[in-house]
Amino acid sequence: MELRDLDDISVEADVYCLRKAAFDKKDLEERDHELSRDWARWYHTKERVHNRLVKAQVRMRLYDAFKDNRAVP
Repeated sequence: MELRDLDDISVEADVYCLRKAAFDKKDLEERDHELSRDWARWYHTKERVHNRLVKAQVRMRLYDAFKDNRAVP
Protein backbone atom coordinates (compact mmCIF):
# COMPACT_ATOMS: atom_id res chain seq x y z
CA MET A 1 0.00 0.00 0.00
CA GLU A 2 1.35 3.41 -0.92
CA LEU A 3 0.60 6.81 0.50
CA ARG A 4 -1.19 7.95 -2.63
CA ASP A 5 -3.61 5.01 -2.32
CA LEU A 6 -4.91 6.29 1.01
CA ASP A 7 -8.09 8.33 0.95
CA ASP A 8 -7.82 9.50 4.56
CA ILE A 9 -6.20 12.94 4.71
CA SER A 10 -5.44 12.68 8.43
CA VAL A 11 -3.40 9.51 7.91
CA GLU A 12 -1.51 11.20 5.09
CA ALA A 13 -0.80 14.20 7.34
CA ASP A 14 0.39 11.90 10.11
CA VAL A 15 2.78 10.17 7.70
CA TYR A 16 4.24 13.52 6.64
CA CYS A 17 4.61 14.57 10.29
CA LEU A 18 6.40 11.31 11.04
CA ARG A 19 8.79 11.84 8.13
CA LYS A 20 9.51 15.39 9.30
CA ALA A 21 10.14 14.14 12.84
CA ALA A 22 12.63 11.59 11.47
CA PHE A 23 14.52 14.34 9.60
CA ASP A 24 14.42 16.59 12.67
CA LYS A 25 15.82 13.78 14.81
CA LYS A 26 18.72 13.26 12.42
CA ASP A 27 19.43 17.01 12.39
CA LEU A 28 19.36 17.18 16.19
CA GLU A 29 21.68 14.19 16.49
CA GLU A 30 24.18 15.86 14.15
CA ARG A 31 24.00 19.12 16.11
CA ASP A 32 24.42 17.19 19.38
CA HIS A 33 27.50 15.48 17.98
CA GLU A 34 28.99 18.86 16.95
CA LEU A 35 28.20 20.34 20.35
CA SER A 36 29.84 17.41 22.12
CA ARG A 37 32.94 17.81 19.98
CA ASP A 38 33.06 21.58 20.63
CA TRP A 39 32.60 21.02 24.36
CA ALA A 40 35.48 18.52 24.40
CA ARG A 41 37.75 21.00 22.60
CA TRP A 42 36.82 23.74 25.06
CA TYR A 43 37.42 21.47 28.05
CA HIS A 44 40.86 20.34 26.88
CA THR A 45 41.89 23.91 26.06
CA LYS A 46 40.74 25.07 29.50
CA GLU A 47 42.68 22.26 31.16
CA ARG A 48 45.89 23.12 29.30
CA VAL A 49 45.61 26.77 30.32
CA HIS A 50 44.72 25.85 33.89
CA ASN A 51 47.71 23.51 34.15
CA ARG A 52 50.08 26.18 32.79
CA LEU A 53 48.78 28.68 35.32
CA VAL A 54 49.19 26.22 38.19
CA LYS A 55 52.76 25.46 37.11
CA ALA A 56 53.54 29.17 36.84
CA GLN A 57 52.14 29.76 40.33
CA VAL A 58 54.23 26.89 41.72
CA ARG A 59 57.38 28.26 40.06
CA MET A 60 56.64 31.69 41.47
CA ARG A 61 56.25 30.31 44.99
CA LEU A 62 59.44 28.26 44.65
CA TYR A 63 61.27 31.33 43.42
CA ASP A 64 60.00 33.39 46.37
CA ALA A 65 60.86 30.58 48.80
CA PHE A 66 64.44 30.15 47.63
CA LYS A 67 65.49 33.65 46.67
CA ASP A 68 68.09 35.12 49.02
CA ASN A 69 68.87 31.56 50.16
CA ARG A 70 66.01 31.37 52.63
CA ALA A 71 63.78 28.38 52.89
CA VAL A 72 60.19 29.29 53.68
CA PRO A 73 57.63 26.51 54.13
